[in-house]
Amino acid sequence: MRKRRRLQGNCVFCGGSVLATTIEHAPPTTLFINRYRPKGHEFASCARCNNGSSQQDQVAALMIFITAEAIHPGHFVAQINKAALGVANNVPEVLQYLDFENPRELTEIDNSSSLDVVAVPVQKRLFTHWLNPWAAKQIAGMWFRQTGKVVQEDQVITVNWVSSALDADLQFFDLIENALPSHFSLTQGKLSFHDQFFYKFAIDVDCTFGAFFSIYHNAVSFFGAVLAYEDAVRHSKLGFGNLFQTSAAQGIHRTLVV
Repeated sequence: MRKRRRLQGNCVFCGGSVLATTIEHAPPTTLFINRYRPKGHEFASCARCNNGSSQQDQVAALMIFITAEAIHPGHFVAQINKAALGVANNVPEVLQYLDFENPRELTEIDNSSSLDVVAVPVQKRLFTHWLNPWAAKQIAGMWFRQTGKVVQEDQVITVNWVSSALDADLQFFDLIENALPSHFSLTQGKLSFHDQFFYKFAIDVDCTFGAFFSIYHNAVSFFGAVLAYEDAVRHSKLGFGNLFQTSAAQGIHRTLVV
């Protein structure tokens, strides 16, 4: 009976008009160490929006754990092996987007150490077809969690990934800290999961615009926003693959503002 009460209402990922039949965890359990995920940040979802992103969850987990292992050596080997097995079994074509034969070496990735890191180039398609749609869904969940509103068909979700230790400097994070004053992370009693997942955000008073900066395992992050379609037309320079809309017919899908 309790689960039925929680499921009353419509899916938060496809415009709010489709009946919810499942609970979606965003971020997914697979992103947490030993799959130990506290309750919270769970959303009513239709079966299509829930089941349709399971392979995206595996791909996102693999990329996040690979990067986290490069930055924090020795901590994520088991998670990489498990995620890689899932990708190889279910979506092996994704592995061709990783250029293991032409790695590039990055040194002194932060100001506190001289750690050498080997970066594996990836094809753009990995982001446009897998990681960006996954991130857009996470942003839709964040928006609903903080506003109580579903992303509507006349709104746009923007996505831009950044490997926090490799591509950003301290000045960038100071800017994020000042621009996005609010904070969310999962907790269980006195136990915090901040080192595995948290995000900063800011939402205007009319709930017409929201900005989110989400970080996973202190290694990988993306910046995203929810805004009106007409505002995206006026201001956005993002192209197809970085912009998403939602609808009852398609769920979250790539779009292009014109």
